[in-house]
Amino acid sequence: MNIKSTWKKLSKRETGNFTIEASLIFPVLLILTLCLIFFSLVIYQKAMMYYSANTIADRLAFTWDNSKKDWETGEFAADDYTTQDGGDGLYWRITGNNFLHQFGAGNLGLGNSSLANEKIDPGRIGEIPFGAEPEITFENDMLTNKINVTLTAPIHIPEYTKNLFGLEGSMEVTASKVVTEPVEFMRNVDFLLYLGEELKKFSDFITEFRNNR
Repeated sequence: MNIKSTWKKLSKRETGNFTIEASLIFPVLLILTLCLIFFSLVIYQKAMMYYSANTIADRLAFTWDNSKKDWETGEFAADDYTTQDGGDGLYWRITGNNFLHQFGAGNLGLGNSSLANEKIDPGRIGEIPFGAEPEITFENDMLTNKINVTLTAPIHIPEYTKNLFGLEGSMEVTASKVVTEPVEFMRNVDFLLYLGEELKKFSDFITEFRNNR
């Protein structure tokens, strides 16, 4: 049989074309589908970690005024709010809130940050999704108090997919929350108004004393 004529006959036949095309296209589609799934898992993990970090920062900020509050519900017993017998203390916002540390008094032993460290202790949080490691810091710059929560967790996808997307071995997210204490703010405003009135009286007394000399 002539090889040339045989080849022409085979080239005109369409039997087996579907199998050949499928064997070429299917691996490409499979790889693209898997990459899309793994990429979606990375996005899901990042979203859940950020949600967890934001929730932790929000709850810590909410319970900051009383270390005896329940971390999840904010509930506390009436006796737990006292300033004595294991309470936070009357002046804990000065001595235990990292307030004096901005003036260097913490290094002199005048300010104790143990209460602030106790409130940001990761042991209060409980279980975190994806086995993330928490790092919590507290900032006090006189005008605002802020809690920063950073979560770091490994990315649970195959190594070749990490290389494909240019990802490192771990994922890190950060959330911050400002501590708001309306009651304490009004108390400070009242104190400043009272102090202003007393200083005005003292100033009037000095002025009157000078005029009568």
